[in-house]
Amino acid sequence: MGYTFNLTIPASGGGSRPISVSGQTLLLNTDGGIQVAYDENGFNTGQFISLPPTTGSPVPLYFSSTGKTILWIRLNPTSGEPASTLNVWTDIGSVNL
Repeated sequence: MGYTFNLTIPASGGGSRPISVSGQTLLLNTDGGIQVAYDENGFNTGQFISLPPTTGSPVPLYFSSTGKTILWIRLNPTSGEPASTLNVWTDIGSVNL
């Protein structure tokens, strides 16, 4: 089953937001591209990845299943995009009782 949640990402230039993920994870944002880093300072040092808007089925990302991984999410600060909603499905396959 896993865990699902929605996260509002601030408009371009409005900073980043942390999320906690584990195991197989899907990130879905149809409004615009997002940037993802393991550390908030990664945005300053170029240690991040840009993911385009999801127009079809999202590609699963895989993280450690033991413990949680913190990711920092933001919109490209120079794109001029308004605030956006990121849909997250993480720990897919786990059982929530």
